[in-house]
Amino acid sequence: MDIRVERDGDELRVDVQDNGPGMTPDELARACEPFFRGQASGATGSGLGLAIVSDAARTMKASFTLTCQGAGLLATLRLPMARAHPVDTAAARRP
Repeated sequence: MDIRVERDGDELRVDVQDNGPGMTPDELARACEPFFRGQASGATGSGLGLAIVSDAARTMKASFTLTCQGAGLLATLRLPMARAHPVDTAAARRP
């Protein structure tokens, strides 16, 4: 598994790439549904992980995408960066 985190313009991009069997186009379309598990995964989990990430991304006004690139799956989370607000240092020093 490879994990990459980088700034991409005004977003923070987190990529997680595995080298598993990947997913079919039909599985990719359903992968973020609660309790869905792909046929080839052999996973013993509940099928909630991707659904939780997808819902959390939506709540944070982020995006979450899954892509199959040959063998393996690429999950990309794009989070908006917070904008810095200038600090009024003179006002901060007033009693």
